Amino acid sequence: MKSSNEICSSPNSILKDALEHGRRTTIELLHGRSIKKNAPQSADVPRNLSKRMPNLFDRFPMVFPWQRRSLPVDPTKHAVWLLDNTAFPTPRHAGHPTNPERVHDDEQEWQTEFIACYFVKHSGRDQSRIVADIAHKLNVNAGDYASQQRIAARLEPFADTILINRTSRIALPGLQQQSLGPSNKSGISTNILDLHLPPRFMDSRRTRSFTVQNSCQPLYLPPSTTTLAEEHGWMIISDVDDTIKLTLSNSAFGILYHTFLIPSPLPIRGMPALYSHLQNILHDPAFFYLSASPYNLYPFLHRFLYPHMYRRRLSSPRSQQQQHHRRASPDHLRTSLSFPMGTLLLRDASWQNLAGLLTSLTQGIQNYKISRMAELHSRWPHRKVICIGDSSQTDPEAYAEVVKRWPGWVKGVFIRKVPVVDEDGDGLEDEVAEGRNPEWKNSDERFEKAFEGVERNIWKVFEAPDDVGRWVEKLVQHEARVDANGGRDGDDGRVFSVRLDKP
Repeated sequence: MKSSNEICSSPNSILKDALEHGRRTTIELLHGRSIKKNAPQSADVPRNLSKRMPNLFDRFPMVFPWQRRSLPVDPTKHAVWLLDNTAFPTPRHAGHPTNPERVHDDEQEWQTEFIACYFVKHSGRDQSRIVADIAHKLNVNAGDYASQQRIAARLEPFADTILINRTSRIALPGLQQQSLGPSNKSGISTNILDLHLPPRFMDSRRTRSFTVQNSCQPLYLPPSTTTLAEEHGWMIISDVDDTIKLTLSNSAFGILYHTFLIPSPLPIRGMPALYSHLQNILHDPAFFYLSASPYNLYPFLHRFLYPHMYRRRLSSPRSQQQQHHRRASPDHLRTSLSFPMGTLLLRDASWQNLAGLLTSLTQGIQNYKISRMAELHSRWPHRKVICIGDSSQTDPEAYAEVVKRWPGWVKGVFIRKVPVVDEDGDGLEDEVAEGRNPEWKNSDERFEKAFEGVERNIWKVFEAPDDVGRWVEKLVQHEARVDANGGRDGDDGRVFSVRLDKP
């Protein structure tokens, strides 16, 4: 027999579900087409999978046609994530930007893409049901309040209401003020702006950086950094999940655990040291961390890449408590070492269900990464590129396509062979998995097929990061000989070929 509370709660639950369905239908009618257009690389969510994962309907607000006028953000109510970026050089203008009679011969012209994400502060409605759902899927005990609080905190960027048709102001060096926006139906603004930098930024280094001030940047994020990358030099394009950060992206359980539950994300053993070594031997290359994760994970991944920027926060009592609850892992290195500063490239998201997180890391990755690398090539076509990825998804296929599309741009491709891990995904694995079985992903057949038509000396599969360091050292020596001989090997006109078959 049902209790009185159950009898009362049943109609309330039915009413709540009806209201949620009505809200979702209204948003779909008002903005559905625009949201999908603004997020063309967003992963599709299978219907069966969405039924098994929590909904996030409330993050898309209802904006009616008479509310389309752009408005500035309010620092007391709104939060704006200004993402790090990398500026690229452009042809110099003849005159000063504000005074045509003045000409700065020593002033380099730059452009960069400013991406900002707009939210209403602490606007996520009661997420207890979603937290409970995730906790259940991760086998968290009902009395483990620390884990439940961690899940709730990590969930907040997915649940906060986004801001549409909002603008913001940023402060750049040299007393420059620039406007960003308006934000689109996904709550994101993208603006490519000119940078007129003072001569003091021009020195002998190939890469420089400065911070950009944003009055709505939340306290849990450091100021945005703009890095200046010259036309020539080296560039590292690196995947994140299961290349430098443990995610277990072939497993629904692994994705959820390493996103919402683990106290601190784990770097793959040896990768921080490798990237520090690459930074030294390549003389401060431009780094791009190309991830298929949704932009909602920007603070989480940013803190993973650059823990030194959060050092003051790490000494807080709450962080010490998280250290206490940390679970030992002999296979992966926990370290305070940071990865080299660079630009974190993330995927846009149009989904209204947390299943979108799973599909972002498993579906449509190849086309998404190729499109982002095409943007990088258009801005730095003369850089020497090294691509680093892993075997868990479609990095080999994506990198191989880029090698063939722009011959000579990519000098080396290194694929980490990800160990096969069997995880219990609460029945979600079949819905998440894409492509062939995990064993095939690490097979020679798969790699040979992926890199068909690509010279064998360009790509290499690795398990030990130290091997990559030795291969890149040989590659640098090879490129130095190429540059010294005008790109040719002696008098016979052959292009240099470096052997990467042996470390």
